[in-house]
Amino acid sequence: MTVSSNKYCTHCGANQERFLSVKSAAVIFDHSEDAIRAMIKRRDIPFYKRESRIYIKYGEFEELLIRYPSESEIILDNL
Repeated sequence: MTVSSNKYCTHCGANQERFLSVKSAAVIFDHSEDAIRAMIKRRDIPFYKRESRIYIKYGEFEELLIRYPSESEIILDNL
C-alpha cells in the first residue's frame, strides 16, 4: 500500500491528523466549553461528528486562533 500524503502513516496508513475535543479546544482557546459549543453551533468552527462526539481538526483550529483573541488577550489589550 503506497500513500503519498503526509497526513497518513507510511507504515500502517493510519490517519496522523490531530483532532481536539471541545474540552481541549476550550483550554487552548482560553474560552469556556459553552463558548466553543456556541461557535460550533454558529458554524464559526469547522467540526466533525462521530457518533455523539464532536471533534475539531487541530490545523483548522490553529487558523481560528488568529481570528478570535482569547479572553486574556482582550484584557491585556484594554490595559
